[in-house]
Amino acid sequence: MSSTAGGFLIGIGTILLLISSSLAYIAKNYYGSVYTEILSYKETIEEIYNITHSSTYNDILDKYKELVDIIPVLEKISENYSTITEYRTDINDAYNITHSEKYNKAITILQQINTKKEVIIVLNSLGLNNLSSSLDIVPDLISYMIKAKQWTETAKNILEIETLLPPEKLREIVYSLKKLTETVPPDKLEKYLYQTREGSEKALEIIETIEKYPPQKINMYALASIIVSITILLTGIILVIKNRKTK
Repeated sequence: MSSTAGGFLIGIGTILLLISSSLAYIAKNYYGSVYTEILSYKETIEEIYNITHSSTYNDILDKYKELVDIIPVLEKISENYSTITEYRTDINDAYNITHSEKYNKAITILQQINTKKEVIIVLNSLGLNNLSSSLDIVPDLISYMIKAKQWTETAKNILEIETLLPPEKLREIVYSLKKLTETVPPDKLEKYLYQTREGSEKALEIIETIEKYPPQKINMYALASIIVSITILLTGIILVIKNRKTK
């Protein structure tokens, strides 16, 4: 029985000794350089992780969708450069009017009138029913005035684009943007963004795990394993010798 147990321990001890020796060799000759190189990437991975988990990163997809939506507008601008230039003076005049202090004050006054129903009551009591009924158009008038302000602002921005970019350059940009959004539509970009975020999480997790096991610790584990395997091996040999003596 002791002979069988001794043979088993010799086998186990030999296998463990081979594994432990291999681990010690790898730790001494390879693991140290690999460990240092992997940790050298930690700062970069952390930066990528922080970027992919920032609020700015979350806004990328929304901004990209806005870009996709604005491409048709830019196409129209590039196709109608001459028309835009022709109405430059009118657009500037309209912008100046709708963004003037008087215009904004007029909107404010109309909003105040619209919220004060007492004005209608007073006009009716004065027999000015026709005038009071005409106030029904005030909400629509306010809406049109606000929209006119937005429209002229958009037109003004278009003029600025036209000033900064010549027709040929804008056409090149529009073409490049179209190719980009066709190659990488929003749903594909969303997938890439998710994969990048997930990849940074896994990479950082791996690096932090490896960081817990420096070469010195691996060497210590390998040495302890060698000692244990030799102990098991010697125990097996002793049992085998003892069994032979008893026979």
